[in-house]
Amino acid sequence: MKKNSIPKLELVFLLLLTGMCPQAHATDDGRNASPQKTYAVDLTLGSATVLTFTEAVTSQTGVLFSYESALSQMPLGDVSVHETAAPLEHILEKVFKGRGFRYKVVDRIVVLTYDTDSARSQLVLVTGRVKDGSGMPLVGASVVVKDTMRGVSAGAEGNYRIFADPDATLVFSYIGYADREERIGTRSAIDVVLEEYEAVLEDVVVVGYGTQSRRTVTAAISKFDGHLLEGIPVNSVGDALKGRIPGVRVATTDATPGADPKFLIRGGSSINQSNDPIVLVDGVVREMAGLNPNDIESVSFLKDAAAAGIYGSRASNGVILITTKKGSKHLGPRIVFEGQWAWASPATKFDLMNARDYILTVRPALMEGYCGGMDPASVLGGEQSAGTGNTAKSLWTTRYLRPDEQVPAGYQWVEDPVNPGRIIVFEDNDQQSQWFGDACWQNYYVGIDGGGDNIQYAASAGYTDDSGIGITTGYSRFTFHGNTTFQVTRRLRASTTFDYSQIEQQTFESAPLSLRNSVIRGLSVPNTHRDWYGEEAGEELAGTPALGTNNTTIPAAYYAYYYHNAGSTIKRSTATINLDWEVFDGLRLVGQFTNYNRHTRSYFYVEDNPTTGSNIRPMKEGFSETNRMDFQAYADYKGTFGNGHRLGAVAGYEYMLDKLNSFDVRVQGAVSDKLPVLDAGTSNIANYPKSTRTRECLISYFGRVNYDYGGRYLLAATMRIDGSSKFAAGHRWGYFPAASAGWVVSKEGFWPQNSAVSMLKARVSYGLTGNNGIGLYDTYGSYNSLYTYNGNATTTTNTMPNNGLIWEKTLQFNAGIDLGLLDNRITLALDYYNKETRDLLFDVSLPNTTGYNSVSTNLGRVRFYGTELSLSSVNIDRKGFSWRTDFTYSYNMNRVLELPDNGNPRNRINGISVGDGSQFGGIAEGERMGRIFGYVAERIIETQEEADAARYDTQSRGYRRSDRRQIAGRKDIGDYEWKDRPGSTRMDGRQIINAEDQFLLGYALPHSTGGIGNTFRYRNWTLNVYMDYALGHSVRNDMQMRYFQSTMGNCNYNLVNEVKKCWSQPGDDTRYARFTANDTDWGNRNYGRTSDIFVEKADYLCLRDVSLSWSLPKAWLRKLHISDVTLTVSGNTLRARGDGTLNLQINPRSNVFEMYGDYTITEGSFLFSLQNIINKRFVIENGSTIQWTGSPMDAMLNINAIYKLKASLQPLLQGTSDNLTADRSVPVECVIHLGERLSNPAVTFDVHVPGTDPETQTVIANALTTPETVDTQFAYLLLFNSFMGENSSSSSNIGTSVSAATGLEFVSNMVSNLLSNDDYNIVIRYRPKSELTSDEVDFGLSKSLINNRLFVEVEGNYLIDNKQAVNSSMSNFMGEAYITYLIDRAGTLKAKAFTQTIDRFDENQGLQETGIGIYFKEDFNNFRDLRRRIRERFTNKKRKARREARRQAAREEKERLRQPADTLSALRPVMDKKDENN
Repeated sequence: MKKNSIPKLELVFLLLLTGMCPQAHATDDGRNASPQKTYAVDLTLGSATVLTFTEAVTSQTGVLFSYESALSQMPLGDVSVHETAAPLEHILEKVFKGRGFRYKVVDRIVVLTYDTDSARSQLVLVTGRVKDGSGMPLVGASVVVKDTMRGVSAGAEGNYRIFADPDATLVFSYIGYADREERIGTRSAIDVVLEEYEAVLEDVVVVGYGTQSRRTVTAAISKFDGHLLEGIPVNSVGDALKGRIPGVRVATTDATPGADPKFLIRGGSSINQSNDPIVLVDGVVREMAGLNPNDIESVSFLKDAAAAGIYGSRASNGVILITTKKGSKHLGPRIVFEGQWAWASPATKFDLMNARDYILTVRPALMEGYCGGMDPASVLGGEQSAGTGNTAKSLWTTRYLRPDEQVPAGYQWVEDPVNPGRIIVFEDNDQQSQWFGDACWQNYYVGIDGGGDNIQYAASAGYTDDSGIGITTGYSRFTFHGNTTFQVTRRLRASTTFDYSQIEQQTFESAPLSLRNSVIRGLSVPNTHRDWYGEEAGEELAGTPALGTNNTTIPAAYYAYYYHNAGSTIKRSTATINLDWEVFDGLRLVGQFTNYNRHTRSYFYVEDNPTTGSNIRPMKEGFSETNRMDFQAYADYKGTFGNGHRLGAVAGYEYMLDKLNSFDVRVQGAVSDKLPVLDAGTSNIANYPKSTRTRECLISYFGRVNYDYGGRYLLAATMRIDGSSKFAAGHRWGYFPAASAGWVVSKEGFWPQNSAVSMLKARVSYGLTGNNGIGLYDTYGSYNSLYTYNGNATTTTNTMPNNGLIWEKTLQFNAGIDLGLLDNRITLALDYYNKETRDLLFDVSLPNTTGYNSVSTNLGRVRFYGTELSLSSVNIDRKGFSWRTDFTYSYNMNRVLELPDNGNPRNRINGISVGDGSQFGGIAEGERMGRIFGYVAERIIETQEEADAARYDTQSRGYRRSDRRQIAGRKDIGDYEWKDRPGSTRMDGRQIINAEDQFLLGYALPHSTGGIGNTFRYRNWTLNVYMDYALGHSVRNDMQMRYFQSTMGNCNYNLVNEVKKCWSQPGDDTRYARFTANDTDWGNRNYGRTSDIFVEKADYLCLRDVSLSWSLPKAWLRKLHISDVTLTVSGNTLRARGDGTLNLQINPRSNVFEMYGDYTITEGSFLFSLQNIINKRFVIENGSTIQWTGSPMDAMLNINAIYKLKASLQPLLQGTSDNLTADRSVPVECVIHLGERLSNPAVTFDVHVPGTDPETQTVIANALTTPETVDTQFAYLLLFNSFMGENSSSSSNIGTSVSAATGLEFVSNMVSNLLSNDDYNIVIRYRPKSELTSDEVDFGLSKSLINNRLFVEVEGNYLIDNKQAVNSSMSNFMGEAYITYLIDRAGTLKAKAFTQTIDRFDENQGLQETGIGIYFKEDFNNFRDLRRRIRERFTNKKRKARREARRQAAREEKERLRQPADTLSALRPVMDKKDENN
């Protein structure tokens, strides 16, 4: 009902009054009648409805209208009324006549109704069914008469009924499906099948300034559909595209949340200028950062000249076109909500030594090391990371245990490896776990879209929060996107787009210290470091964090305490208005204006601390703003002529102006940490404040022509003319033409109709693209004013000008084929490309006498070439189940063709000259870029004779342990002997090792990249598994090498566990030379140079994304008016826990499968439990294997699992001469070995005591003489953290104690049963002290709720006398709680939440574990049986029965209506009865 209409009850009352007074009206002779009222109405409405017309009349006359709300959108067509004084009936008759409407005027109220019978007499009834491609009905699908707002929705079975004119066209639409139009004509039944958008959009790609059918594309273009980005837990669009696009390498160069990865399309185009492609979002150049992946409709990658050339500037590096989502006609309003929650953890960490192993490694190395010429005892006993002279005020915690002193709380101990008998105590503070840890990631998105013929709209808002796995890497993003399209007239369309994003992130500010470098160096702090000073350090230091090794090596606690206040806020906004005027059919004029703005605020404030030196409390406030104004105007023509000739043309103009303004203010000297504002500073930091103001302009003219004959012969040509303000007058304009051709062979008449090759198209393109990626001042030169002279300001030269600079140009050739097999179930695209860049923008070094370091010029040529393959296949597509595979492969190679002439062979730059006159390394003509050179280890020297005969090494310090002297160039036993390059310089006729003796070790960039994706759909379930890979490249693992050097002063740099594999004696089979204290300064630089030891192959296969989605059944959501709800569990960049091979063979007929595998476990654990007395989690040892052929139950096991503890030696030392140390403990490893077959495993136990002195080893060996004693000691250690003495009665009493405990348990259970009832269960148990236990109390409570669907359980244990605890800080209480909900009553599917205390006796004592999960259990015989059981389990039988009953009743009613009417049927029983009586 309209808001200004009369309520229905009042209307009925007025009608009744009117009907009750006929006599009064009849007797009125008209003599007293007032003159008929007239109205002035002047209105013109296009495509008017009842609502728009009545509102217009009411606004001009005050007349009110009353009608049912269903009539408000009834179409009236174009309405034009121009009356100056006309009766109301005259106006209404003029508008409503012949349209099926009836009206009655009551006072000044018009009651409007619709005569259905009259209207239908002119219409026909159309019925039918709307289905999807699989035959499933599309319930709620919209069926609308085109160019009207009259329509219906499809019913439960997809059926519809609608009255329409025979000449009308019906528009069928449904969310997620493409619209379909059907003209009625003479038909009365129309069944339609709608295609999903995914299938339709696959044939349309976004190109420069328009779209094009993929079948007619002749250029190299790859498309990625935006819906594939939905649900992936990533912060940036680029992270979701790794390996998915052939020819596009996506590399992460900055792992902080929100940072955009680097895109490299076909290897780039330049040597030392930018290789970044252009990124355009809805036609506007901008960054990907700040975009919400859920707002993206599609991403197109233009890779060759024919595709990218129309963008000219920087098109040599390719173009990325991002299109955001828009509204759709006859859709919605559709509301979408998405919530994602994820848990992130570091995928890879350095395997750093713990404090104990660090001490045991470094101290012996110092003892035999050079130690800077000092006595090693001075370093070993000093304030160092492994020294014993540290105090409460020292940075390090290592020191000797004082006589009669207990090991301090929080400390560990180890026997001094260089001074046996002395105990070193220390803290073990893991820096890596403080810098990096688990993080929570969450994402929320809400959007609405829809529209009709005249307006389409889309709007969304999103919020992402990532706490970051590293310290101060928190990231949050808010986005808003809105787009509205107006059909102003039949030929004029206007659209507006607005995007806004705000990013808040913590940052590692680069000044006043290089904090990013400090974080990397912070990992180098050994675990013996002191995190926090205690009270014994004095009042000034107590409660503050300790500094690192030096001012640029900052520990995690120190950074978090002093440097946490740093971050940035980045706001981006884009506002666009677009006008699209269709001048006549086929010709469009388009104009678009965009304003893009990026505003950045960055700040830091460093609290007062020793690392800042004289810069007390430095702080910064920086602001920058980039404003980009872009105007585009172009004409777009599409026409068909003759017999199958189609022509398309685009011609246009673009103007882009960039303006950058920024300033940076930095001060210092605030009096207090509580005043983090600029006003509190007393002086500026050197070279600040500073500001920038720049402008850059680009003017372009562009055009494209497409010709298509019969869909078989395709031609295209583009032209771009760019004028850039970066170049001087006379060189500003660049001209970039391109052309392409295609032949669709499969459309030729000679092509077999039933051929297995259903589509074949050949493509070729050739063109020229440009690159203006130079600095703003490389052409004109620049000055700076950073320096003063005699207190006066100065201006000095900075950049040398070169007015002759011109555009860098790239010639590109591309040839490809598109292939479809088996009715396009298999599609393949194969491309070969060759790119040659000329007039390279190159920086040439200048002599110092010029006053400049270098100058930019145009010199050189470089070539990039390769192949690309993309393959998609629909492996299975049956009703209810489908399996799709996508595979991409890219091969890219490069060669330098020409460099500036510098007199070197091949004009080599930054190379190394060899004694015979040859050169290698750097960049040279005819060679590949990105090569890595270094030394090659020939062998490890194992004897003194080999050391004496070793080659002279110019980098070696020449230290030998035998004489403790440094003599440059010589080697020691255990050093590397490096390989000598033939022809290199000699000394006195002997081979020497210097910088000439380096070899090619690898390449920085992979030659092959790609990805493999599989999508499985089974009814409402979808499983996506995606992997990407890279081949043919290496990395210089400098960080790993640094962890072998033991540098940083007197060896205060952390080590990795790999150091334990270093050579130590002749015969060692290892790749690592001997470990030396401070190898780079005191040793012979085995680990101080780039070598093949740490240049590692970087090939990988990454399990990038895994997601499992379940769409709730439509029947569940229909009553809530919700079209779709999908639950998704996904993971991104997952890490495997083992290495090996696994083959799986499935026989679908017998529903059996066989596996063949060889798997090596690298990480895992299991819980060892013995009669509920022992419960310990054992860690599976790295290298354990599982091998099988055939049934997995026949797998052969070779698995070792270890539980580490500290055990008392007291029982073994009683009665010996070592009573003085009878209270000492040793580290013990309890080992379980699983062998034989999985179906019948052999289990053995063992006890290891590593790293102890010989006397202790002898004592322990005597206690482990037989398998029986090993088993007994194994169990005793797990029970009591102690060895069992020979004369102990414990062994004989273990069975008795268990029996006694069992008896006490029986009695206490009886008491608990008396206290419990049907609603809850209570357990109370008291255990007196015995051989196995101390005095302790167990208690528990369990209760069921919600008709036995919800179960709550609480259990606890309190140890009254915890003498078995390792130290006094351990808790005497352990507890756990469980909440279980049966999702189905049978308990097959249930959710469970828990919290529990970790065992108080293990090394993680007192910690709390909490978790939540879903549990599903179902027994089955084979896969077919499993599917049947799950279907039966989750099918609501009552609802199914009711639905079937309704369908049966409907069928019976329909059958009854088909039968002819029989008026005598009711009398027949009576008549039949009378006949019987007769």
